[in-house]
Order: sequence, then structure tokens, then C-alpha cells
Amino acid sequence: MTTLLASLCGFMPHNTMHIMRNKTLAKYNKIVGGMLPLSELKDRFPAEWLRLSSELTPLCQPDTSQELAKALRKIGLEADAYHARVRRSRGNPNVVVVALPFVVRNQMARLWLANSYLLAMAGGGTEGKARLALLDGIVMQRLLFRRGLERKPVSMAWFRHVWPLVRRKQRNLMLYLVQQKGIYCFYSDKLLKGLANIIGGRDCIEIAAGDGTLTHFLRQAGGAIRATDNYAWAKDIQYPDFVERLDAENALRKYAPPVVICSWPPAGNSFEKSVFACASVMLYIVIASRKTFASGNWDLYAKQKEFQWEEDKVLSGWLIPPEIEGAVLVFRRNVSAATLGRNA
Repeated sequence: MTTLLASLCGFMPHNTMHIMRNKTLAKYNKIVGGMLPLSELKDRFPAEWLRLSSELTPLCQPDTSQELAKALRKIGLEADAYHARVRRSRGNPNVVVVALPFVVRNQMARLWLANSYLLAMAGGGTEGKARLALLDGIVMQRLLFRRGLERKPVSMAWFRHVWPLVRRKQRNLMLYLVQQKGIYCFYSDKLLKGLANIIGGRDCIEIAAGDGTLTHFLRQAGGAIRATDNYAWAKDIQYPDFVERLDAENALRKYAPPVVICSWPPAGNSFEKSVFACASVMLYIVIASRKTFASGNWDLYAKQKEFQWEEDKVLSGWLIPPEIEGAVLVFRRNVSAATLGRNA
């Protein structure tokens, strides 16, 4: 494939070759940036998907978590090495073609593990054969959803009483099923109130907002917040009109917000670096999982120096259900005394 591409480029007009190069690199960057859902990656790269799933399926069990972490780290390191080659080559199409299987494999692994781990815990293997029991399904539906898959602010008091009544495997199976529709967590009434208090009256945007549920709830709580998303999940979810079609970088450029929030950013994504690079952002709130393979760019969090950050454990305790091992991370920009003096 590399040889074919190189030979074709040799006989193409310069403008055509330049366009092809840009399209190839744009597609590659979408994959690296976590902008494509697992379903689309599986359709585009069936051979890589088959190989990856057969390799990792045996490790997707409670007693193999260490092996699972090692396998994911190895896949991630390989992807990082090939991505570095692409950067050094300035997007050379030949190098991109060689690197593509490794970055695809890394993205597939991160997206799949977050889902399949839950399915394995539910006793459904990896083929999705397990089914929700009637009673458990009714209890979870009434507790978490208004109708269909439309989430509602969940009463924390009711949740603490009702959730233990649902069998553990059924909880995990429900989480697996709704994650196929872009739902990774649920927001309690206490969490929403706490987030609204932190944001205060400041303008805020939600990036990678999906179906806009969090923005909708925070608006009900009186927040001045707008939802943005790149619509990468258009095949799986229906975007309401109030979710503006903007990727993170362009949303930050357009609105220059002081506050940004993101719920369940894809694992190892590249778009969060735009938040830390945006001079207007004073506060960034991330809703993610402590399972670093499941969501968020934890390497980026550890390396950035412009913000002080910590997990707000009180808010984390109000993110439900506990099976997702949720964490609310709060990043506050470092502001020097001199800067404070100038702005006083």
C-alpha cells in the first residue's frame, strides 16, 4: 500500500498530491484525536478490530486487570512512537500509512475496553448476549431516565436507597448498553448543584457535549452555558438544536470562555490540549473515570503547568453510578500576584 501510494504521488500534479496529502493527514488526525466512535473504527478497519479483540478478550476479567493495564500500555507506547514519526515527517503520506494501524489499534483498545470490561462483569462475554431482566430494567429506567434514553437529574437520596436493589451484573450490563449510545454517566441533583456553584455566573462552554444533557441540566440550574460538539457520534445519537456543531478548538476560539466543562472526554484525546492553551480559560472541569483507560487524557493532565488541579472528592461522590469509578477534576489557572494587581 505504501509503495502504491508513493508511485501514484510520483505521477500526480502537485496540487492534486497536496490535496491528497491534506485529506490523508486530516483523516489520521481525526483518529488520533479520538473523534471517531468505535463503531466507525470497526467498520473502517475490520482486520485490526478482529486482531485486537481476540488479543484482549481473555484479559477482560476482574482477576486480569494488571495484565490488561500492561497490554494497553504496550499498545499506547507503540502508537506514540509511530505518531512521533508522523510528526517528524510533517505528515508525509507514506509515513501516515505505516503508522495508521498502530494508532487505530490504540484508539480501538481504549474505546473497547471501557465498554467490554463492563460487559464481561455482566456475564455477557463480548458478543452482547446478556439481556436486562424485566424487574431490574424497570427499576433502573425509572430511577435514571425520564423516557427512553432521555436522562434526568437523579435524586441522590433515592439513588442511595434504590441502586443496591439492582443486581450487580444487571447494573454493568445497563451501563454497557447505554454506552453504545454515548451515555457514560448520570448526574445527581447534588452534583448539578455543586457544579453550578463552582461555575457561578461566569460564561461557560461545554466541549464534546454529545447530546447536550449536562448543558441542559446546568441551564435549568441557572448557569450561562452553551453546548458544542463536533458531531462525530451522529450515527449513534441525535443532537438537539442547542448543541452547536463546533470542535473544541474552534469553540474556544469563537467564545473565549472563562470556564470550560467536559464530561467523559475520550481516553487519550488530543483536543483537551486546546483548553489548556486557551488564554481566556480560568477554570476547566472534567468529568471522567479514575480508570485512566476509560476517559480523559491523563498524561496531558500530569504534564501541563499552567493550571493547578485536583479531584473534588465531594463532587465525585455525587457522580453516579459508583461502578464507573467517576472523578470530577477541577483545573484552576495559576494567576501570579502581578497579574492580580494589574486586574484589580
